[in-house]
Amino acid sequence: MGFQPRVDTQKPNSNPKDNYRPRLQFHCKSGTSEQRRIERVQNRTRSEKMSAEKDSSAIRRRLSCTKCFDALWFCYSPVHQLQQYYRVGVLDNCYGKWSALWDCLYLKTKPSPQLQEILEAREKAESHIWTFRTPEEAQSFWKKEFGHLEDMD
Repeated sequence: MGFQPRVDTQKPNSNPKDNYRPRLQFHCKSGTSEQRRIERVQNRTRSEKMSAEKDSSAIRRRLSCTKCFDALWFCYSPVHQLQQYYRVGVLDNCYGKWSALWDCLYLKTKPSPQLQEILEAREKAESHIWTFRTPEEAQSFWKKEFGHLEDMD
């Protein structure tokens, strides 16, 4: 397959008074059917490799400190500081953001298998946002919290 220059002889639609110069364009000359078949097979194997890499990377967790750095950067912005002063009454010292960034940078120095173990352990230790209850626990909690509303009838 090669590139062959071709002169475009069509005039542009803009202004007919403009000086016309032919434009040089490159068009790919299609190869034989055998070459196209080989390219399709190569593209297919590339896409299979990429999908296999995506599947393996889904299992492996990647560590990026960009979010920590962005959070620290925003913490020192006037918007955040004034918001904290309005809500809490003191300026934010951003200690938690610094700790998160240093922790992330420290984890970056760990070897990959050890890093994966640490991230999995942290994920398991992290409590879920919701408290899960059995139906019996939910019923007793509901009666304890809102039982007084049923007595009003």
